[in-house]
Amino acid sequence: MKNFVITFDNSHQAIKANIRLNNTAEIIPTPREISSECGFSLLAKACDLKKLKQEIAESNLKYSKIYQVEDVEGEKVYEEIS
Repeated sequence: MKNFVITFDNSHQAIKANIRLNNTAEIIPTPREISSECGFSLLAKACDLKKLKQEIAESNLKYSKIYQVEDVEGEKVYEEIS
């Protein structure tokens, strides 16, 4: 199980996704290392990517990108997944 950050084109999409994915993800400020477009992203902790994408699709949510988050020597490293 891994952690993922989901980015959005605007705040409205992020808030809508937060409501629909309430049990799966929490809203966070978008890390500056990955985007400056929208101020909000979702953090999905200890998730299965396939299940996360399925839940996003079933909820009819629009997102910009999904990043896998890893902690490397105390620093967060973001790898674009989709």
